[in-house]
Amino acid sequence: NIKTNVSYYDPYNAVDFEDMFGNFLFEQAFRYNPSGLKKACLCGGRFLYNFNRAFRDYRRTSDLSLDKSIKLNADTYVIPGALEVTLMRSEILRQNSSLEHWCVVLDPTQAKWCVEKDYRTKMYKNPNERDYKLAVEWQGTIRWQLEQSHALLRT
Repeated sequence: NIKTNVSYYDPYNAVDFEDMFGNFLFEQAFRYNPSGLKKACLCGGRFLYNFNRAFRDYRRTSDLSLDKSIKLNADTYVIPGALEVTLMRSEILRQNSSLEHWCVVLDPTQAKWCVEKDYRTKMYKNPNERDYKLAVEWQGTIRWQLEQSHALLRT
């Protein structure tokens, strides 16, 4: 859980979304970088939409030809100091919920796989089959080390 490195914002009153996000990255997300200058950002759908809309002026064109499409899909953002974050949409931050404006910046190198090692194996078969099958039950998760190297931007 990220409890100490959390920032709050109002998505409906953010005047300059790019400036707000860049400041969050500089002040919060990249304050502590034990494993390098690249991190991943899991975003809600509305957050990612607003982030891409911050660059809407770059999409303008003066060419009137009909065979071109106007698009911009920013998925990597670099701030001064070669601090780089890759943005990815995550369905954990579900659209049309209170989490759609959130983003979580994670340092992937600080992930520790936690898998229960004592697997339980069960034998089963359907009544109309000859062969037995094995089912393996296990539990697992990811533990994020060094909370200060991760950050949460929420509403």
